[in-house]
Formats: sequence, C-alpha cells, structure tokens
Amino acid sequence: MPYSICFKHHRQEVIAQPGETVLAAAIRAGIQVDYGCNNGRCGQCLARLMQGEVKRTEHSDYVLSASEKQSKSFLMCVHTACSDLLLDAHKVSRSELVLQNVTTRISRKLYWDDGRLCQLILRLPRQKRLHFFAGQYLRIHSEHFPSTDCSIASCPCDVSCLEFHLSRSAESPMSDYIFSTARVGDRLVVEGPLGRFTLSEEVQNPIVFIAVDLGFASIKSLLEHLLAREVEAPIYLYRLSSKGSAFYLENLCRSWQDAFDNLSYHEMPMNPPDAVPDVISQVERLAEEQPVDVYLCAGQEFLSRFKRFAPKQEKIRLHLEPIRLFAPLADDDLHARHD
Repeated sequence: MPYSICFKHHRQEVIAQPGETVLAAAIRAGIQVDYGCNNGRCGQCLARLMQGEVKRTEHSDYVLSASEKQSKSFLMCVHTACSDLLLDAHKVSRSELVLQNVTTRISRKLYWDDGRLCQLILRLPRQKRLHFFAGQYLRIHSEHFPSTDCSIASCPCDVSCLEFHLSRSAESPMSDYIFSTARVGDRLVVEGPLGRFTLSEEVQNPIVFIAVDLGFASIKSLLEHLLAREVEAPIYLYRLSSKGSAFYLENLCRSWQDAFDNLSYHEMPMNPPDAVPDVISQVERLAEEQPVDVYLCAGQEFLSRFKRFAPKQEKIRLHLEPIRLFAPLADDDLHARHD
C-alpha cells in the first residue's frame, strides 16, 4: 500500500508507491535530497529515520558505521517504506551542486519536422547519476565535435536518461555529427549542471511558461518537474513558433492539459514575426488579480525585445533564459531572475 513520506524542514508530503524506494519517491516528487550513485554504493543519500519503519529491498555495498546505525540512519536508494515516515535528510541547494563529468551513451534519436529537429536521449551509467535542477543545461563534448552547451529537456525525476532537443545546422560540428553519423551506443561526455533558470522552492503564485521554438526544451524540464510536485497553482503554457503553426511534441502538451485541471496550453504562431506585444498582453491580463511568475526561454533577439516591452509591475516576476544550443553562450544576466 502507498505510504506518506515527510522530510524534516520540508513542507511537501511524498506518497511512496508499493515497491518504490524512498529516494525514487522523493526524486519523483521534486524533493531535492542529496544522492549520488543511486545503487547503494556511495552512501550520499543517507537519511535519519525519525518516525516509521523501512525495509531494505536492494543490495548495498555501503557499510554503515556504528554511529550511523545508532542514529537509525539508512540509505534511501535501497529501502522502501513499511509505514508512514518522517525523515531527516540533507537537501541540496543549487549552490551546493558541484560540476560533474559523466560519460554517457546515445540511447535513441527521434526526428521531427521532416528531419530538421532531433530528440537526443543519452543513457547515464548505472553506477554514476547526474544530479541537476530542472531548467539547467549541460556542456557536451566528444572526439567528434568541440564542447557545446545544450539545454536539458528531461525532468530530474528521470535518473537514468538525459533528453535534449537539437536542430540541424550546417555551421555546427555537433549538429553534423548527431544528424549524420552518430549511432546508438556512441559515447558522449556531459559536464555540468550549469545555469540558474530554476524553479522556486515554494510555488504559490500562478506560473506562466513561454517557450519560443527550441526554448521548449528548458520549459519542458521545468514543467515536468512542476507537475511531478503536484502543485495546485494555475499553470499557463504558451508556445511560440517562428514556423507558423509548426509545434513539435504538441500532443504531449495537449496530454498535459487533459491530465491536469490547473494547466492551460496555448499555441501562438509568430505571424507577424514580432509576437512580443501579444505575449505581454497575455501576461498583463493574468497579473491583473494576483502576482505571476513568468519563465521565458527564447533566442537572444526575442529576449531583448521582451525585456524592452515588458511591463514594470511588481506583480510580474520575470525569469529569462536564452536557448542553449550548439554555440556556448555567456552566463550573463539574461537568465537570472529579474524582480
């Protein structure tokens, strides 16, 4: 049967499904607890049991010390709940994340838009996971192309794979490799996480997500993480396309709208090309009654225009991020919060 898991110093309650490890339940619900290998070796996900009972269901190579046993500590990655739990576990902040260097393998390539866009899935090694926050990006490199920054499109709750959205570009060595010669099983090295385009820990106000073209990658990561947290605040997703009515993964967005009563999905073809006034009018309308948080991921030119025309209202908090694709971009103030 499902059991509730509460973490000390954290208000959110997690419901663990039958057979689900405590760590898996926490990650799925968006609790940023500390962990490393996720298979009982490193001891990084050690937590102290304050109330309730747990049972070890996976093998573990980590040996608890006498003091850890006395304090009722256990590894969250190899234990399941046998009752409702109250735990004391270390929560990781964005500033505490260290740069990680992980060798991955290409697991899948899926093409959209007549082969002009690609969904790249990289599989992480079982013995080494990558800890990141939704909305961050990674630096990818290999012997086939130089270091390239790419936005993560997957949710941190998927601990085995990383997802990226790429476009075909004649000027990018990475694009030439991925679209032409890359094969399933090829090795790619990822370094990170990088970036500050992340969700607030406490979500109370309505949230507006605005994705322009491949800016949907970062927005998808944020949105999937937010949906996993099961927040009740209204969520608005606006997608803008410079190619008229062409929206990749639109069925996924519609399925979110069907599954979650608090999610509203809108498509806005950029015709005329400058759609900034239309987007801003939508944001202003939503902010008439209460404050809103706006997360926008777009190209540098669109972000610059948006900043020029954006209303100077205390009710609107802007979180801006440039599309991270192919050419590394400066870690400037564009993707920091603008209060």
